[in-house]
Amino acid sequence: MDYHGQFPDATDLTDVRPIKGLIYICELENGVSLSASDVASTENGTHSGQLPRSIAVIMHLGGADIDVRFCNDLRLRLTAGQAKMVCVETDTVMSHETVNGQSARTVLLHCRPEQIETPELLPSIDQLTAESMIHDVNIQSATWQKAQKIFSDENCDLTRDLLSRSLAQEMLVQVVGFARAGTELEPPLPQRDVDQLAMVKLQIDRNPQVDHTLVSLAQIAGMSVSTLKRKFSELYGL
Repeated sequence: MDYHGQFPDATDLTDVRPIKGLIYICELENGVSLSASDVASTENGTHSGQLPRSIAVIMHLGGADIDVRFCNDLRLRLTAGQAKMVCVETDTVMSHETVNGQSARTVLLHCRPEQIETPELLPSIDQLTAESMIHDVNIQSATWQKAQKIFSDENCDLTRDLLSRSLAQEMLVQVVGFARAGTELEPPLPQRDVDQLAMVKLQIDRNPQVDHTLVSLAQIAGMSVSTLKRKFSELYGL
């Protein structure tokens, strides 16, 4: 995609790199790509880019909330622990505000119909890009864990590539399943429950050294312990 940055007039752009960190891109043979990024903004400003007709499944693994606006009136909001699918029926411009030092870790699966080389896959992608929409997606816990492993410092290039290809295939299977189901892509839980459970998952992910209890986590979710156990398992498969 084309990428643009807009900063205040007083900003010295001589040696500015608007983001820093890791961006890893894996291209699959069937025209699908997966990118894993763990980056931080180095300036306050507005970042924008041209997004072609496509679908993108975004997993927000950690960091600041994501808030992206599209010129077709779509708006993508993600907190850590959430995943969403963006379906774009025609080329559009996306933009978001960044704050110096703000960081986020994400994985994105991207499919463009004109680049799909697998005939069996194309009908699903065409169906999903028939209308511009944003859907909540229920990603299983094992898939989240595999996504986090991509960023491990212990990975060599080959290991990271194999993990990325495996993760992309898992996400792609879900994309095809969504299209063939022909139903709404909302998770089986109300959005309020999804948001509250995402807060619980974020608390665990950010503080692995803490001896969390079901009682304390249920308080965060605003649920009983039994409801938390049932709904967390339903959403994350764990």
